[in-house]
This record gives sequence, C-alpha cells and structure tokens, in this order.
Amino acid sequence: MATFMITFFSACKQRTNANKAFAYPISQDPECLDPQIASTDAALTIINNCMEGLFRLDSDGNIINGIAESYSVSEDKLTYTFKLRQNAQWYLFDSSKELLGDSFVNNIDADDFVYALRRTVLKQTNCPTHESFFVIKNAKAIFNEQADETTLGVVAVDKYTLQITLEYPDSSFLELLTTAPAMPCNEEFFLATKGKYGLNIDNFLCNGQFYTSKWNEDASFLIKKNPEYNGEFSAIPSSVNFYINSNTDDIAENIKNSDYDAGILTSTSAQALIKHEKFKYKQLENTVWGLCFNTDSQYLSNTNLRLALAVATFASDIKSSFPNTATGIIPDMCKVELQNYRENALPLAALSDNAAKAQEYWSKATDELGTKTITLTLSCPSEYETNMRTLLQSWQKYFGLSISAKIKLVESSKVTSTLRNGSFDIMFAPMTAENSDTVNFLKSVEPSIHLSSNEFENILTQLKNAKSSADKFSLCNQAENFLIQNALFIPLAFENTYFIQAENVSDIYLYSINSIPCFIQAKREGRK
Repeated sequence: MATFMITFFSACKQRTNANKAFAYPISQDPECLDPQIASTDAALTIINNCMEGLFRLDSDGNIINGIAESYSVSEDKLTYTFKLRQNAQWYLFDSSKELLGDSFVNNIDADDFVYALRRTVLKQTNCPTHESFFVIKNAKAIFNEQADETTLGVVAVDKYTLQITLEYPDSSFLELLTTAPAMPCNEEFFLATKGKYGLNIDNFLCNGQFYTSKWNEDASFLIKKNPEYNGEFSAIPSSVNFYINSNTDDIAENIKNSDYDAGILTSTSAQALIKHEKFKYKQLENTVWGLCFNTDSQYLSNTNLRLALAVATFASDIKSSFPNTATGIIPDMCKVELQNYRENALPLAALSDNAAKAQEYWSKATDELGTKTITLTLSCPSEYETNMRTLLQSWQKYFGLSISAKIKLVESSKVTSTLRNGSFDIMFAPMTAENSDTVNFLKSVEPSIHLSSNEFENILTQLKNAKSSADKFSLCNQAENFLIQNALFIPLAFENTYFIQAENVSDIYLYSINSIPCFIQAKREGRK
C-alpha cells in the first residue's frame, strides 16, 4: 500500500507539471538549424532541444543514452560499437512528406550517423568544431582533401549497428558525441532540400523531444512537444517559446515577473534576483575582464609599449578596485578532457609590477617608434569608467607628458562588435567562454585582439594535434603565458554570469559542455 501511495502521488505531481508552456529569451534569430553548421547559442538552443544524437547529457553532466541503446569499446580503446534503438523516428511535417514521397522510411538508422559525421569533417561543410572530430580515423585527411569521405572511420555494420574507429584513444569522445555536429542527418532529405537544409522549418527534420513549430523572424521561435518521440525521456512541457531579447535588464525584469521562466544574466543584472530564495540560480564562472591591446593600432604593434602599459597596470592598485581579481585569462569553467583547467594548470609566469621596469619598457618603445609622445584611447563600458580613469592616472604618473590618453565610453551591447571590427586602441572588455572547451576559448581570443603571430598559431596547431591530457594542459598553459608575457591581454577581474529560473520553476538545466539550456524535464508549479 505504501509503495502504491508513493507511486500514485508521484504520478499526480508529474501530471500537474506536464503540458505547460515555457518562455525563454535568446539574443538573436538562429542563423540556421543545420546541426553540422550551427554555431550561435540561439541556434544550438533550438537544435539541442529538438534533436537527439547517440547520447545526451543529464542535469549532472552525466552521459546518458539517446539513440544509442548500448555500446562497447575495443581493448585498445580505438573502436566503439553502438547498438541503436529501433523505434527512433523523424518528425515529419506535411511539407516534409510531400518533399520525400510515400516511399520514405521514417526510422533513424546507422546510415544517418555515417552521413552526418562525413558532413562534419568535409571542408565545404564549414563545421565550426570540425577539428574536434579529427580524433576519428581519417577525418583530418578528409578535411584536407587528401582522402575520400568514404574512408572515414564511421561504418554502418548493419541497419542499427554503428561502428566508429579513432586515430587515438580519447577519454572525452562520448561527450563529443552529445554535441550538435554528431547528431543524425538523413541523406535523402538533405539532398531533397537542394541547399536549403536547416534554413527554415520546412527544410529541417527533428528527432528529439520537441519539434520546431513556428519561426517568427526577429521576434520568436516556438518549439512543441514531439508526440512521436519514443525515447526514454519524453518532454514534460507542451512547448517552449524563445523570445529574441538581448537586453539583460529586460530579461531580469521578465524573470522577476514570471514572463520568462529562466535566463542567463550578467552579474550586475542578476543581483536583485539572487538575493531572494524563490529564484533558483547557478553561477557560471565563464568571464574574465581585462585590457585588450589592439596589435593593428598605430603604436600598440610595438611589444615594448604594450609591456610598459601592462607592467604599469600591475604596479598600480587597479586590481583592488574589483571585487574578484583574475588569476589568469582562461575562465574557471573551462576544462581539458573533462578536467578543470584552472585547478590542474601550472602557475602562470607573472609580469613585473615594478614602476621602474615600466618606465624602462616605455623608453625603449618611444625610441623604437621614433616619437616623444604616445597618443592612446582607452575604451570601456560606462560602468567601468571610474576604474579606467584611475588606471589612466597611474599611467600618466609613471610616463608623464610622454603619454596622451583619453577615455572613450562604449555601450555594453557594442563591446564585442567593437573588438571584432578593431575600432579601438586599448579596450577594457570581457573574454567569455561560450562553452567549457579551453582550446575553443583560446582560439576566440585571437580575433578579439587582431593577433597575427606565428608563435601563437604554432601553439594552437600543436593543441589540435595533441593526444595526451598532459600535453594539452601544457600547451594551454603556454598559450595563456604567451598572451600575458607579450602583453596582448591583461586579465584584471573575473565575473560570474548567472543562469536563473523564475519562481516555482525547476529542472531547466544547462548542458555542461556548452551551457545551452535543456527544457526536456522543465517543471512549473501553479500557473499554466
């Protein structure tokens, strides 16, 4: 009787949470829905909730079955054999059925994964994370057009058995298979779209717990519970409406009023909410603020000038003006093969904090540049104006009349675009990790400071080819040290962002590998 009552009330609670509509903000329209191409958070949010690969991640970051029912690994850790569940299906619109015809077999099978992974490593696909898949046998040679795509180490043994052979053992390979580029792609449908795959709802096939229902460009994107999903965990919500909104202040207010069920906020925008117990939240240690030196600018291509400013910065008391001092460039959330980078990395080599050393570098720089006065602009968001004016005063104290510097305020929403287009000398800006991949983060720093360095490129190339965890940690450490020792990015403070759920909302969680929200198990007590 006790068992019956527990089961009965558990089922009743599940029903009270089921079939509710949820709302969530995204910063922009998805650029496309093609899993092998998509790169923005908006696109990946739609894809991760509407598509399913061999595996998925649960709320604790554990790898759980998706379409894979079971798998085995060879003794040398190079060959993985996956058994697929035979009831996985594509969700078909009437337009999809018309495109494919009556003879189309709707089951997802091993060939769909073979085709998807071949697309992922083809150069013409332009998959943003293709290098991660070079672990698969012949993938790199195929990308470099030195081998045919049919030689990829991915084979359909039979209709529901998939075999993948690696170039070398990789402990994070199964986690890689949870990412968007490893999700299935039906060749017949892809070819039938004639180059429009993923560009709109009619030219996209879903197989996950939700399906894409309505795309109002520049306004919203609606997904609904997939009634044809046959996997272990079907969706609890009836739908999720993604509203396009890049203003974090608006997002905070909408979460407070329960107009949004969750959202990711900056530390400043989140403060009013995290003080109240009714809002569940998770800290994301993903952002480091620092000085970006534009190596394309008139003076800052000179290494001694950058070093002079960097050492003078450390000689000042600027770090004490921030509540959280950065210990390095790479954010604390980043990992190397599932291990936290910051906890396992070697200590960084510190730059001098000696004012006399700063003046020595400055003297060398002015001689090399053939000028007695250096004119610079220090750009920053308005909320950091006081901090940056304090820093400017320190520079003027150390370098006297030989520096002519001013502050330029930049709207917070335009900091990233300003970095990218290079219209700055020095920018106090955030470097944010879009996911937990340390290597991807290091690659993202390069265009922000307009860096063109053979030495740094060589480190990144070695990282792509590194096989052992020890080598990867060492090379990431080298890359971080290179950026600091050459005064390209000077970390000053770290900032957490916050994933916050509205009142009475639970079980919306972020995928640990890319911080993309998952709504499959989302629940809300009370209102519909």
